[in-house]
Order: sequence, then structure tokens, then C-alpha cells
Amino acid sequence: NRVSFLTYIRSKGDCESLVNSIDTDSIGAIPATFVFDRQGKRVETLVGDQTYEIFEKVVQPLL
Repeated sequence: NRVSFLTYIRSKGDCESLVNSIDTDSIGAIPATFVFDRQGKRVETLVGDQTYEIFEKVVQPLL
């Protein structure tokens, strides 16, 4: 499927540079989800496994 938003897929090699390009304060946890508003401002960082309900709670107000 093609998506209309920016995504990152890490290739083999240095994972730290990918994480730092997204969040310089990151602890490097994976999985991590970064949620941005329509203006491109990061409004939420979720670390670890999340449920559908948590994603819905975070994203719904931004729609």
C-alpha cells in the first residue's frame, strides 16, 4: 500500500542516526510512535507496545 505521509524504514547499519533524526532526546526504545499535528509539530511520543484504544485516544482529537 502507498501512504501519503513520511515513513522511515531502517536499513542495516547505524540505528542511532535514524533515532536521532526523529528525536534527539530519545532513549532509543523500539517500538516507538511519534504523533504529529497538521502543522508538523510533534504532539505525542508513545514508547513500547500500544493498544488500538491508546492510538485512537491520541489521534482522534487531531482529525
